[in-house]
Amino acid sequence: MEKEPQIERPKQYWETIRELEIEMFPEFKKEDIYAPENSNYFYFAPSWHFRRGLVTETDVNDFLSNNTKKFLSVGSGADFLEKLLQKLGINKDNITLSDIDSKNLPPDFKSKTIDMWGEWSDLEDEQYDLIIFPESILINVRFEKDKQKQDGVYHLISQALQHLSPTGIIRMNIQLRDDWDISAIEDRFRKEGRKIKIIFQDKLMEVKNEIPPNSV
Repeated sequence: MEKEPQIERPKQYWETIRELEIEMFPEFKKEDIYAPENSNYFYFAPSWHFRRGLVTETDVNDFLSNNTKKFLSVGSGADFLEKLLQKLGINKDNITLSDIDSKNLPPDFKSKTIDMWGEWSDLEDEQYDLIIFPESILINVRFEKDKQKQDGVYHLISQALQHLSPTGIIRMNIQLRDDWDISAIEDRFRKEGRKIKIIFQDKLMEVKNEIPPNSV
C-alpha cells in the first residue's frame, strides 16, 4: 500500500529562526504571539510558522537558489515573517503582501488589496510559486454547516489556484477537524477537470497540482 505523503515539518530549523526573530523583533522576545495594544489583531512569530510547517527550510533554499520564484502572503497584516525572509536573503521584490484593507499593509513590500472571501481581481494575472495564509482561517467560526465550510475552503483554494504556478504550493493555517472530508474538495475540482492533491493534518492544509496544467 502506497504511503500517504506527509507535509514537511522541520524540527530544528525553526530554532535558528527563533534566535533571529528575537534579534529583529522585540515584540516576540518573550512569546511567539504578539497582540498590539488597542487592536483586535494578533500576530504569530515567524518561528511559529516555521515550526508549524507553513514555511520550511526547503522553501527558503528554493527561493535563494532561484531568484525568479514569487511568494504571496494572503491576509498577511504585519510583515514580521516577510521581513525575516528578506533577512535570510530572499529578494524583497519577489515577496507580495495582501490584505482586505490597504491600511493594514506595511509599506516595506509590494502589496495587493484583496478580500480572500471575494474575487482576487487585484492580482490580475500574477503567478506565485508559494501562496500562504499566515493567520489562522477560522472556518469553524465563520461557517456553521459542513457544506458552508466545504464551500469556503473550495473558494479559497479556487482563488489561489488561479494565481499558482504549475509546480507551486498553497499552504494555510486553518481551523477544521482533522477527520474532515478533504476528498470531497478534491472530487469537486476533479469534476471541473483540475487534479489537485490536498494534505491536511494538525490544522495545516497543503495544496498542489497533482498534474501540472498543460503538462500532458
